[in-house]
Amino acid sequence: LRMEAMAQSPSQAALERHVLTDHQLHNIYAIPGNSGCADCGRSTPKPKWASVTHGTVVCIDCSGVHRSLGVVKSFVKSLTMDSWTDAQLANMRVGGNAKIAEFL
Repeated sequence: LRMEAMAQSPSQAALERHVLTDHQLHNIYAIPGNSGCADCGRSTPKPKWASVTHGTVVCIDCSGVHRSLGVVKSFVKSLTMDSWTDAQLANMRVGGNAKIAEFL
């Protein structure tokens, strides 16, 4: 019984990883500004990379720049190939390319 309770702890649930569903991807792309790259502004339809740190979507070229900064400054993940935690997905929902552009 104790093992079952530990297996379902909230902290473990927050760390579970899953590939984003089509619905989740649609919701990320529906966030204002997320139709193109947050950095270079290229209107690449549906950029396939994200800076989880900033809650933005970026093109493949700019994702390389973010990766070179290190994960402390910008943690980059693929929207289609990587697995995501609920906390990372929540960060994307409160972010968005338009919000970061307004901030900068």
